[in-house]
Amino acid sequence: MMRVAARVLVILASVSAAAWSVAAAQEPAPIRSFAAFGTTIYYRYACAGDVFALSLGAQSQALAGEASLYWEIWDSGAVASGQVEPVAGLNTLRVTAVGAPLRGGFPEGSLITTVPRTCAGQSLYLWAASGATRLPDGSPVVPFANAAELPLTLPK
Repeated sequence: MMRVAARVLVILASVSAAAWSVAAAQEPAPIRSFAAFGTTIYYRYACAGDVFALSLGAQSQALAGEASLYWEIWDSGAVASGQVEPVAGLNTLRVTAVGAPLRGGFPEGSLITTVPRTCAGQSLYLWAASGATRLPDGSPVVPFANAAELPLTLPK
C-alpha cells in the first residue's frame, strides 16, 4: 500500500515542556532513540483524550545522510493492500548534521506537536524523504512498505 499525502506539513519548533500539557494526566515519558535510514531518531510521547503529544528529532549518523524524513502517526501493523490511500498528511522532520549538539536531549530543530489519534493501537511511521516520488502538485508519495514503524505503546 502506498500512502499519498495531500500536503506536506512542515513543523519546526524548539523542544519545551509546554506541549506536554495535553497529556497532563501522565508524566512525560523518558526520551528514547532508535536508528533508521542512517539517522538516530529521538522521541518522547504521551497520549490523553485521544491526542498524542510528541517530541521528535533526528540526527544524521553519517556526513552524507538524509536531509529530512517524513513521519505520521497511523494505525499499528498496517500492511500493504496494493492500493494507494490518502493519509491525514505527511509531516517533515529535518535531520541535523552528524555530531550536532543535543539540547534538552533533542537535536536542534526538533519539533513538539500534538496529533489527534486514538491513544490505542498507533505507531510512529517514518520514511526517508530521498525515497519519495512526487505527484504533479508536489505531494510526496512514499511506499508504505519502506516505512520504519515504531509502535506507540502506552502504560496501563
